[in-house]
Formats: sequence, structure tokens, C-alpha cells
Amino acid sequence: MFNKVITNQTKTMVLLMLVFTAIILLFSGLVYFSIVNFSHQRFYELLKIRTTTIIQVEKSKDNLDLPENYILNGLNDEELPMERDYVFAVPTDSNFNKISQEIHIPGSFFRNIVKKGEANYNDKEFYYIGQTFRHDNKSYIAIASAKNHYVVYYLGFLKRTLITCIVLSLFFSMIFSFYLSKTLFKPILKITGKVKDISSENLHLRLEPQPDNKELNELVETFNDMLNRIETSFETQNHLIGNVSHELRTPLTSIMGEADVALSISRTNSEYKETLGIILDEAEKLDKKDQSIADDCANRIRR
Repeated sequence: MFNKVITNQTKTMVLLMLVFTAIILLFSGLVYFSIVNFSHQRFYELLKIRTTTIIQVEKSKDNLDLPENYILNGLNDEELPMERDYVFAVPTDSNFNKISQEIHIPGSFFRNIVKKGEANYNDKEFYYIGQTFRHDNKSYIAIASAKNHYVVYYLGFLKRTLITCIVLSLFFSMIFSFYLSKTLFKPILKITGKVKDISSENLHLRLEPQPDNKELNELVETFNDMLNRIETSFETQNHLIGNVSHELRTPLTSIMGEADVALSISRTNSEYKETLGIILDEAEKLDKKDQSIADDCANRIRR
């Protein structure tokens, strides 16, 4: 019941809105996650530069005899937001629990640095990158960390901007979908109204071709051809009815005249026979005409 109420124009409008919405959401998501990924990579590159600088500074020192688990902060002037730099010797027992608890970084991050030579980590706000280096035959780890203001603040602004753009895009897509569906179905509705005006009294009316609409014009031409055939059939039918009426009137008049004359006064048997013969002859003519008319009608119908 509900499907019967919904018109094709409404279905088209809803379908267009769904398509526009899917495209808008797809591209918005692509833009957002591309920028997020770019910001992460770019910030890690900055931190890597800072880590390399830390290593160069520490290697330039004559003596870098740091005790195990000793954390050295603030080796460089702060250049990144809330930057914190660390340099410490790798424990001989490879136990990073104490260091992990002091600077609140998972021990797996340190083990990855030792294993791969370089590793990165983030806890949503702070980003860390660490590298190993050797100095005086000892292994050290240098870590640079900072708060990614771009992710925290600018991406938040980007998210709000994208949401606003999505809402506005959905609003304008709804208006555009309504206008487009109305424009697409306007010629069809116009043709439908014109067809409703055509009846047996005005079969001479024809549908007008629609400009720049080849598919619809093919339908218009087909319908007009059908109207031509129907109009021809109606004219043939009216002409045939007139001919039939004329052809049947003569024998019927003769039959009625002979019967009226025969009944007007008493007549002899021979006169009655003569009258009945005339009536029979006219009836046979009438039967032949009826058969001829039936054959003619059948031939016109087949054409």
C-alpha cells in the first residue's frame, strides 16, 4: 500500500539524495583521513629531525658517561609545542620498567627502539620517536617528544568544518534533487495531462514533441501514430455504419411495403405467394448484404 502511494518522482529524488550523500561522505572522509595521516607523518618527521639533533649534540660531548636509568631532560631549547627530550643509557639487563614508569611510556616502545634502531609511539596528544646510537662503545637511546597541536586543535577545527560542509551539502543536494527530479518528470506530466484531454470527440489532437528529449520524442511519435490509426478506424467505422444503414434501408423498405400491401385487403393465394416471393427475395438480398458487410468489417480490422 505504501509503495503505491510513493510516486516515481519521489523515488528519483530520494535516490539522487542518497547518491549525493554517499559521494559527499566518501570524499569528506577521504579528505579528513588523508590530512590526519599527513599530519602524523609530518610531525614524526619533525621529531626525527629533533632526535637526530639530540644525538649529534650528545656525540659532540667529550664524555657521555651516563649511569643506567638516568634520564636527561631539556637538552635542547624547546622548538616544538611542549617538547620533552630524553637521553639515557640502555640498561645492561634490558629492563626498561623503571624508565617506563618515570616517563610514562610503555616498555614495548623502548624494546622496539633497541630491536629496530628506531621506533615511534603516540598517546593521542604526545608523539614520541626514539633512536639508538653508540658513543664510546656504549649504547644509548635518544627520544624526542612533543604535543601535536595540529592534531589536537587544527584537526578538530577541520572536523567541525567538514561536518558543517556536509550538512550544507546535504541541504543543497536535497534542493537540487527536488529540482532535478521535477525537471525530469515535468515533460512526462505535461504529456500525461495532454493524453487525458484526448477522447473520441477530439481524436484530431496530437502530442507535441519535447525539445532536446530524443527518448521522450520517440514515445510521443509512437503515441501519435497510434492516434492516427485510431482516428482512421473511427472514421472508417462511421463511414461503414452510414453505408450499412443505407444498404439495409432499401430491402427493409421493400419488405415492409410488400407486407403492408398484402395485409391491406384480402387477396388470392397466388397474390399472397407472389408477395411472399418478393419478401423472400428481398430477405435473401438482405442476407447477402449482411454477409458482405461482415466480410468487409473483418478485412478492415485485419488491416
